[in-house]
Amino acid sequence: MLMLLFYIGKERYCVGAERVVEIIPMVALRKVAQAPEWVAGLFNYRGTIVPAIDLCCLLQKRPCAAALSTRMIVVNYWDEVSGSEQLFAPIAERVTETLSWEGTADVSMAMSLDTPPYLGEIITDAQGMIQILRLEELWGIYRGKYLLPKGE
Repeated sequence: MLMLLFYIGKERYCVGAERVVEIIPMVALRKVAQAPEWVAGLFNYRGTIVPAIDLCCLLQKRPCAAALSTRMIVVNYWDEVSGSEQLFAPIAERVTETLSWEGTADVSMAMSLDTPPYLGEIITDAQGMIQILRLEELWGIYRGKYLLPKGE
């Protein structure tokens, strides 16, 4: 499976490349009033309004660095609530390489009860550990799935 590799600070993460529509440079974003800090804003992507999620802010409580290798990863996801394909754009640092990975994860994050659902398994390569980011869970938190109080 082809994975898109990126960084959040010094840590490596990846997503399955099959969901990636396009990797684009940072564009001007319209802020969303009263949204959590990690919702970077909205932008127009080929006539579609797309939300952008700052992964550095979500995972490390700081915005992604303003660097040439900081990119918006436009991905698609089937949204069960709307019954349609949706686009959203995680923002990450050093989005510069892919990784071909076959096999099973080396460590399951299910061992940790406090791990957010969007953080998937950990795999390894010659340079160390890489955590898989679960796009469907990331989309879920944007939609409010994990921000609503239990029972609602």
